[in-house]
Amino acid sequence: MATPDGMQHFTCFSKEGRFHTKAALNETDGGIKQVAAVGSIFHNFIILQAFRGRGGSRPGRLVTGPSRRFPACATLVPLMSTHQLDLHWMGKAQCIASALICSEDFAALVDPGPGSTIESLRKQLAAHRLRVADLRAILLTHIHLDHAGATGALVRENPTLRVYVHNRGIPHMVDPAKLLASAERLYGAEMGPLFGEFLPVPVANLEALDGGETLTLGSREIRTLYTPGHASHHVTYFDPTDRVAFVGDTAGICIEGHRFILPATPPPDI
Repeated sequence: MATPDGMQHFTCFSKEGRFHTKAALNETDGGIKQVAAVGSIFHNFIILQAFRGRGGSRPGRLVTGPSRRFPACATLVPLMSTHQLDLHWMGKAQCIASALICSEDFAALVDPGPGSTIESLRKQLAAHRLRVADLRAILLTHIHLDHAGATGALVRENPTLRVYVHNRGIPHMVDPAKLLASAERLYGAEMGPLFGEFLPVPVANLEALDGGETLTLGSREIRTLYTPGHASHHVTYFDPTDRVAFVGDTAGICIEGHRFILPATPPPDI
């Protein structure tokens, strides 16, 4: 598809980094849609914003750099139905967030964040006139505590939730003991304050993914891709309507002001 001025649409992938942004030509009045990832060295989220276009860009070119390069920042346009929910991890803005996808009467979260930010999540949902009880699905890119830790508590509160996760992650969502023991070796006594409680998820609520599936969320379709590297159970969700990919920790780490991208590839995956 092309915008009114002939610019081609294409997918924009993003990954974490303090105020680092990646932008792509897209269908907001022929302008630019930005997907920015903001976070600490191991916390990731996706921001969706709309920007007026700039002339001279070539179709299919990925533009990378801090957001000051793109003046006239606007709020999310009505055509967009994906919203950033800043979870104010450890009381700080722009460290961890979830993504809210809305389509008709269907609401879903991509990576609800850790258990320690669940009250912030409630407040962010309320700002969109939603409750946990209104959610229909949770889409997990992977099961690490900063992305998936709140899932079990949300399912306990709303037992109708469907939780999509790669099949290799399902055993750890059902019984997170090994996952928590591994994380505790790294974080020690700080694990509780950092990530809160990680409750198990009943098998009946889990939907196994291999990559290649198409999920129907209301009137929208979300495609799944198997994207190992950060974790062997990592998946990416692609929204062809808005041409946005929710890439979790797949696309590397960037810090504000630096163009270097560090792959987030811990052992034993690499």
